[in-house]
Amino acid sequence: MMFTWEHLIDVAEDLINCHDQAIEDEAYFRSAINRAYYGAHKSAHDLLEAKYNFVDSGKGNIHAQVLNALRNHPDEGLKRLYWNLNALRKMRIDADYEYVPLNGNFNVQRANTAIQYARSICKELLDAGAR
Repeated sequence: MMFTWEHLIDVAEDLINCHDQAIEDEAYFRSAINRAYYGAHKSAHDLLEAKYNFVDSGKGNIHAQVLNALRNHPDEGLKRLYWNLNALRKMRIDADYEYVPLNGNFNVQRANTAIQYARSICKELLDAGAR
């Protein structure tokens, strides 16, 4: 099977399904959020590049560039994706850089929410690619 960025979302699901159920391991949940975000981000990047002539300007953060391209896109479906991808990006930044004890912030529910966002984003990207 050929690799696609959506496979990272599958990895995110594997991470939350394979951890020791007796020990809620925060690292698995943080990693799942990270993988879900990158699966959605790179899928958005690739669609914008392939279908809408998006080019990395080399100026600034590629994550912000992709978000701005979505926010300013004439296609309303892609424009709406900005909000979900940005919310997922904030979750990923928290998971990667913020120390927050496992008190409901980095648990299986939050990881599943990230995966749901990522799956929803990729479905809308697929629909946009068909338009």
